[in-house]
Amino acid sequence: MEKEIKPLSELSGMPKSITEIDERSEMIKRQEEIIEDLPNLVNNMDLSPKVKQDLLWAGRYRLENNLPCWFMTIPEVLLIHDSNLLERIGDDELCTWRTDGALDTILDSNCRKINPARSWVHVFVQRVKYINHNDILEWLTESGGFLHEKCLATEIRHSRYKGLTTLADAMHRSIMAYLCGVDEIASRTAKEHSIDSNDEQDQQVEFDFFEKLQNEGNPVSDDHLAEVRKKSNLLEKPQDKALDKMLNDMGVYLPGFGVSDKNDADIRFPDGETLLKDFVLTPNEKGKPNSAVHNNYLDYDDIEKYKDVIKEFIEYKRKDGTVMHRPKAFVCLTRLFNSLDSESQELLVQFMREKHINLSDEEWTKNCVNSKGEVTALIRLALQLNEWYRDENEETKDQGNLFTIKFFKKDLEYLDSTESTAKVKRCLQGKKFNEGIS
Repeated sequence: MEKEIKPLSELSGMPKSITEIDERSEMIKRQEEIIEDLPNLVNNMDLSPKVKQDLLWAGRYRLENNLPCWFMTIPEVLLIHDSNLLERIGDDELCTWRTDGALDTILDSNCRKINPARSWVHVFVQRVKYINHNDILEWLTESGGFLHEKCLATEIRHSRYKGLTTLADAMHRSIMAYLCGVDEIASRTAKEHSIDSNDEQDQQVEFDFFEKLQNEGNPVSDDHLAEVRKKSNLLEKPQDKALDKMLNDMGVYLPGFGVSDKNDADIRFPDGETLLKDFVLTPNEKGKPNSAVHNNYLDYDDIEKYKDVIKEFIEYKRKDGTVMHRPKAFVCLTRLFNSLDSESQELLVQFMREKHINLSDEEWTKNCVNSKGEVTALIRLALQLNEWYRDENEETKDQGNLFTIKFFKKDLEYLDSTESTAKVKRCLQGKKFNEGIS
């Protein structure tokens, strides 16, 4: 999948120029407040004893060694930026992968090894605000745990802080190792800051180094992986075979599944394997939903009736000009279509065309509730459809709501957000949707 490479200033929240003193001072002030509030957050959250011990160690080490506020450990980063992942540790219900160590061993016994729980990152450089929550869960679920063979961390040594090292690469892999109870991962020290440099210079060096690591990689394309997967007959699991057949019958391309050549497909997804499995296949053994789609079993014969309409509202253009489709948008819109009668389906299409809605636009899933983009988008769309039906269509002004609170019940239970429930109730009572669910 092609990924847009954004300037690191955008990704990290750091000022575009490190010499912008006022901006830097404000950043440091905000970060100091975050560090100061860490103990309160720990006390107010349901964390495992191990996590609490790791967070306590980080706090003591910072004080004893007079570390600046922009150095944070992996557990601290998770506490601030993805507490949902942190709260999973110690909960066997939420962790469906191995949690007592890695699935394999480090082959080079002489290599440098670091403990993810004691690993530091420079938060003004690393993309701590953009942890790939769903990808991490997908990777761990797919593999069943952490694999050393896929991880080699890269560090930078800070001479002025007693040789402390920060991760220049592999932050996400370190997070996965921590979630799996891995005490050691392989690493290398690639750079060292001079003892004579200052903090601003160190930050610039790390900034440039991180940017080069991100930009100079040569990832294998999803299209190539799909071709290899199909030609090598690697679809062995019953779930994989079922997904492959269903997507093929629907005329859908997904790397590794469905129509082999995306140019021959009606719908082309760049990713979304786990999401689509949860959506189109039967529930898991425990009968529990695997994702935000509640395993609403997909009758693809029915979808054929309105597949072309769905395509219209979920497509986007890549930089190379190829047209692709968003899997989250597909799930959202398909679920809504499946929930409506034929008359309401026509109203939905009319509404989306009048408002020029494309569910591939970021606004539908950004700032989503508890990282559950598909459900958040569905609720946003249904509420705005309801508002249009009630208030903007002259023929239906006096007909009340198209939906009741019952329609949203399962999705609101899944989101587990009092703010979202209150938002839905207010909208159904006649309040304007405005900026959506926050």
